[in-house]
Amino acid sequence: MTKVIESDFINAWIDEVGAKYSEDKKKLLSVPNLEYYEIKRGTEIICDNAFCQNYSSLKTVIIPESVIAIGNSSFKECQRLSNIQMPSKIAFIGEDAFHGCKSLTAVVLPDAVTQINKHTFAFCTNLVSVHMSSRVAHISDYAFWMCTELKNVVLPVSVSYISDLAFKDCRGINAYFVDPDNPNYSSIDGCIYSKDSKKLFKVPEIKESCLLPDGLKCVGSRAFCDCKKLKELRLPEQLSEIEDFAFYGCWQLEGINLPKKIMSIGKYAFAGCSKMTLSDSVFSSQLYIVDDYAFKDCHSINAVKLPPSIKVLGEGVFFGCNNLEFCQMPSTYLRIPDFFFSGCTKLNQLSYSSEIEYVGRCSFKDCTSLNRITIPPSCKELLGNPFGGLNRDSIVIDNPNFYYENGLLIDTNNNAVISYCAVESAADIKIPKGIVKICANAFENSDIASVSLPYSLETIETMSFAGCKNIKYINFRSSLKNIKEGAFNGCKGIRSIHFDDGGKNELVLGCELFSMLDLEKVYLPNNLKEIPYRTFYKCGKLWNIRFPSQLKKIGIRSFEECYSLKSIQIPESTEFVGERAFRSCGNLERAELLSSCSELGEDVFVDCIDFRGMIVPHGTKSFYRKYTEVEFWPMIKERKKGKLHY
Repeated sequence: MTKVIESDFINAWIDEVGAKYSEDKKKLLSVPNLEYYEIKRGTEIICDNAFCQNYSSLKTVIIPESVIAIGNSSFKECQRLSNIQMPSKIAFIGEDAFHGCKSLTAVVLPDAVTQINKHTFAFCTNLVSVHMSSRVAHISDYAFWMCTELKNVVLPVSVSYISDLAFKDCRGINAYFVDPDNPNYSSIDGCIYSKDSKKLFKVPEIKESCLLPDGLKCVGSRAFCDCKKLKELRLPEQLSEIEDFAFYGCWQLEGINLPKKIMSIGKYAFAGCSKMTLSDSVFSSQLYIVDDYAFKDCHSINAVKLPPSIKVLGEGVFFGCNNLEFCQMPSTYLRIPDFFFSGCTKLNQLSYSSEIEYVGRCSFKDCTSLNRITIPPSCKELLGNPFGGLNRDSIVIDNPNFYYENGLLIDTNNNAVISYCAVESAADIKIPKGIVKICANAFENSDIASVSLPYSLETIETMSFAGCKNIKYINFRSSLKNIKEGAFNGCKGIRSIHFDDGGKNELVLGCELFSMLDLEKVYLPNNLKEIPYRTFYKCGKLWNIRFPSQLKKIGIRSFEECYSLKSIQIPESTEFVGERAFRSCGNLERAELLSSCSELGEDVFVDCIDFRGMIVPHGTKSFYRKYTEVEFWPMIKERKKGKLHY
């Protein structure tokens, strides 16, 4: 309804100040940069982005009674717009409609509006009051994000859904008031509860303390999220569930009790509560799930006992709890999840099942105070870099499936390198023959000087060499099938990479694989068919790139800001070049396309200030003009029978 199509502009009617309307004058398409504009009578729709094109001058707009819809981003970033009077017939206000209208102080929503969409009033940082009509039923994610001057919010009888992110970072709200006749919600002490008061939905972020009702059963998702002034809280004894992000970022919260009837603690529930201590280290005997990163960066917790009732432990539950000294895990639980104790530098007493079957990725990373970790015969899976930073002597491998060789921890079942424990500084590493996989984080932040890869290697997992700053050159073998995203993050020393040709399987590279490195030369193999999103983004020293002969796709922003590229030749096989693929390649002078691409994204060569010419196949000039800016048209030259045709 609010979207503009090409035919609208082709047949547009233009008024006396340059504003464009649809041919029937019922849709406002766009308006030039004005301080004041009165929309024509009879207009029914303000289309998407109508005023959103850097219209910093707009202060006043008059909307006629005929308007029924305001499109997505229609007034986005109109930062001087201080007042908006919306007629009663408006039933739809799109996403981001008033995003960033920093001068708006008050809004009255028309009675016909039933939904406040995503980001509609986000970053209206001076918005003090909002009057919602009695028909508003749905308040979406980030609807009022960062409306820091909102004081009191009155929720009408009609509201049936409030996103837990609707009022994110509204740090000035003193209280929420719910109409007493609302069948879904109620308000107590300025907080939003379910009608029966058994679930807490939202607490004003400004709160320093909160008295919770005795019958409370559930603290909802993000209920106390970013309550940065909250210092103390007592949870009722009947409480059984704490949902995701419930207390996330309450970094002033000093102490809390976990009631004996707690059954579940959600993802990131207490993450970032750096001052929080537990009144009792023994968790509820009814607790069955503690989800991902539930206590991440809780720096003041020092002891924990998990009950036998536990059925699910998420990854990273105690990630970054750098004062945790003691943890007792249930003897019946047979897994140490990924990142579970990562960064627990003071952990020195730990008990877990002698029949453990799974030790996850980076599960004990930097647990440097542990004197002994035993991997028993029962262990079936040992994932990437589980003991990073630990002394080799503190790791006891009592399992025939795993062994150390020259600092490499090898998994014989999967023919994989799990991790590397340095045996000498700046070592030259040779991966053994027969290895097919290098596990995630295996060499992360090690000071290895070089690595020799075997012809058997098929997969390099994520973060496997991240932070290895001394590696200067890598030769990838033709056996390689997959290199995962982030495998070489931060490898600032790499200057050259070479892929052997001859691979029988298609090679798949992860997104942003070599982004922001100081690469100078790259030789890509012929079995690579796609260069994904931002693969070489900001490789400012890259001057020599050899494209594969079978390449089909050059991804979005794949070579953006590769300042040292001077010329490129895109092979005949290429079908797609993504938007901004070579944007801001400041020294790029020439691009030769040997193929007739079926699709060329927007701004492929924009901001290439030294660009002189684009050579394309004979008969394709008009095609490429459709996908390039007018300023590039004179630079497009056709190749004809081995010669250039102008």
